[in-house]
Amino acid sequence: MNKTIMSIIAIIVIISAIIIGVQICKPNKEQEDIITKVSDEKIEDDCTDEYQEIQEEMLQANSTEEKISPNCFITMKKTYNKCGHTTSEYIAIPKELVNKTKEDLEEKYAGWTIDKFSDTQIVISKKEEGECGEHYIVKDKEGKVVIYKLLEDGTENEYEVTDISTEYITDTDKLSKAYAVLMDKYDSGSSQPNTIEFFNKTEDVTGTWVKSLALSPKTSIYKFGQIASSNTNGTSTYSSSYVGYKTSINITYEGNYEQWKHFIKYINTYASKCTIDSLAASYGESTGTVSGTAVISLYSIEGGDRKFSEPKFNSKTGTENIFSSGSLTTN
Repeated sequence: MNKTIMSIIAIIVIISAIIIGVQICKPNKEQEDIITKVSDEKIEDDCTDEYQEIQEEMLQANSTEEKISPNCFITMKKTYNKCGHTTSEYIAIPKELVNKTKEDLEEKYAGWTIDKFSDTQIVISKKEEGECGEHYIVKDKEGKVVIYKLLEDGTENEYEVTDISTEYITDTDKLSKAYAVLMDKYDSGSSQPNTIEFFNKTEDVTGTWVKSLALSPKTSIYKFGQIASSNTNGTSTYSSSYVGYKTSINITYEGNYEQWKHFIKYINTYASKCTIDSLAASYGESTGTVSGTAVISLYSIEGGDRKFSEPKFNSKTGTENIFSSGSLTTN
């Protein structure tokens, strides 16, 4: 009997312990709500933080990468190697480039150099062989003013026959036109960067290697308005701030025979006034190269309303250590 009672008591104690343990470990409804709320808030906070990071990255990308606007215009410049002239064409931005980046523009106009890039203005340039095709001359034909277009081979092609009679063109008009033609043959300025650009272009066109050049200051050779008119009392009839300058450059060169001939012809027929003052050459039969020295003079008329722009170079210059062979930096 005592054993039975003891067994019943032991069972009751074990069951009670189990029930108490379950109640202690089991969270109540309020605790469940708190746990669920904290868990949901953590998930929401994690998602919100990730979303904000993505948004910030997108905003940063949009702010740093400039896009082309629908109001943008493109200036397309072509420089022709033979005559040295540059033509410009202005076009509205193609629809497929609106809201595109500089990289997209480079892909669209492969072979062009991007000189300027902004959301409203783009300037691109490239070099072309031959002449610009915009060379004209005015002549008298059967009493009428006729405009001829000069072709690359030097021939004249009749471009336009005007109704202007040559008898109505005064001597002053004729002289003014001749004066304008003469002025166009001279650069509007001179500088050492301009000289370097001239010889860079000479190398590109002719293939002749300009091994070295010695730059010298420009010298004044003529001042306009110094000649007295024969129709007045001996004083000059006009005043002018124009001054003619000459810059002489000593160079050493090297190239094959064809390149050498092209070099001489290129300078003698260059669009702006320049001359070969002296030329020394020697031919290497074993190498087939022509090398020597030359003195080239460049001429300019400066002052007044004649505007001159320095050339821009995209050259690699400078080094962090002149005694090392480290890579160059671009300025």
